[in-house]
Amino acid sequence: MFRRIIMLLALATVTLSGCATSVGTRSTAFYEPSYVPEGSIAVVANPSLDADSIQFSNYRATIEQKLQLAGYQLADSPGSAEFIAELNYGIDDGSSKLVPYYGNPNGQVSTVSRTIYKRVLTLDIFQQGNRENTSSPRKVLELKAVSSGSCGDIAPVFDEIVEVAFKDFPSENGQAHTGKIVMEGDC
Repeated sequence: MFRRIIMLLALATVTLSGCATSVGTRSTAFYEPSYVPEGSIAVVANPSLDADSIQFSNYRATIEQKLQLAGYQLADSPGSAEFIAELNYGIDDGSSKLVPYYGNPNGQVSTVSRTIYKRVLTLDIFQQGNRENTSSPRKVLELKAVSSGSCGDIAPVFDEIVEVAFKDFPSENGQAHTGKIVMEGDC
């Protein structure tokens, strides 16, 4: 009897877990003590990205919306912005991991091999020098969000990673926070 209950619980867990996938993300922001999210800002691509891609344009729009909600105003161009937000994102090739599998008909727990991908989003905000001062831009904020999971593409989980990264933006200086967001759509 006990074995049958365990088997039913395991089956229910596997069945229900297939209905919704959550994206877990760990995010940390470091910033200068005087940092306040206000002023004009432009979002640009990290040099490693294709700034002319449609993918980047979509992600830039998502980040711009979050920065506006945080208190920034969008600048007409990077040259007229007080701040520049440099966006970078990527995903690794994945690594194989053994994970427990609870769906065996005999009630036994077994392991299966899954490929786990590491997805990273970074956002560095620089304060531009004023027109009289030709000094280099000064970094005022570093934000890094890391997510791992079985989705081998960043596109289906990008919004969820951003949502955690911008929760209570800029969050407490140097303190990591984690969050899980139910994924909209499929991987």
